[in-house]
Amino acid sequence: DGRQRAQLRGAPPAKTIEYYTNAPGYRGGRVAALAAPVSDIDVDARFAMINGKIQKSLYPFQVQGVKFAIERHGRVLIADQMGVGKTVQAIAVADAYRDEGPLLCIVPASMRYVWADELERWMPDLTPRRMDVILGSADKFMLQKLARATRAQPTWSGGRRVVVTSYHMLHHL
Repeated sequence: DGRQRAQLRGAPPAKTIEYYTNAPGYRGGRVAALAAPVSDIDVDARFAMINGKIQKSLYPFQVQGVKFAIERHGRVLIADQMGVGKTVQAIAVADAYRDEGPLLCIVPASMRYVWADELERWMPDLTPRRMDVILGSADKFMLQKLARATRAQPTWSGGRRVVVTSYHMLHHL
């Protein structure tokens, strides 16, 4: 039965108050920090951490979208029409969590360099040495090196680090 399988995987049974009141991805307490609601004060404090250049360029509806993402610990899907600023919103959310660890950007293959340029444009402290664009499976060692460095440190203190890759290359990594 489906309920028994869900319990074996550690997921709460469907249609319970526990299931509906926790964050997406909830699996019976393993992501308790993500399930905790974010207060308005915390959202404003996290939003204030975003680079001033980005904050000044956001339209009011984009500010609302970034704060919505922060309320959900940065875990959102930004699905909007073309030309309304999804990229800058995503970069703003990433900037709000810059001290949490390295950033992995997964984009269409044709957009890898566009995203690299946009990240350098909006994040002035991001130098080319701190960003890797994975073009082929030969670049796999970069991601493995970053993963080892991240696992070695319980807290992230390595400075801003960004890896940009495509959906297709992610499959090969």
